[in-house]
Amino acid sequence: MDVVPESSQQNLVRLAEALARLGAALEPGGATTTLSPAELARRGELKLDTDRGVVHVLTAVEGVSCYLERVPNALTVEVGGRQVMFWPREDLIEMKRRSNRLIDRADLGAWPRPTAG
Repeated sequence: MDVVPESSQQNLVRLAEALARLGAALEPGGATTTLSPAELARRGELKLDTDRGVVHVLTAVEGVSCYLERVPNALTVEVGGRQVMFWPREDLIEMKRRSNRLIDRADLGAWPRPTAG
């Protein structure tokens, strides 16, 4: 899962706490890594192994639009009593094309093409 967090201190504190609850580690099977909000903001791109799978935290990746640019297009869904925003497919495809990360290129190659309908 890719996470593009809103960059306020308060939000990065919540993200750091959530990652700790998920047992986030820098290496698969590694010890839980405690990340500060400042470290989350500074790292730009962070791949973490969690109890629920891999999480990529993207705070500053070349070609990836910032969180605030995506808010108007986001779909908001309640998950576990909280509002969670998801990017529309078109925005996600654009972000993956612009980032030029190997994993994003692989994702784009694996996704089915939309059919006219």
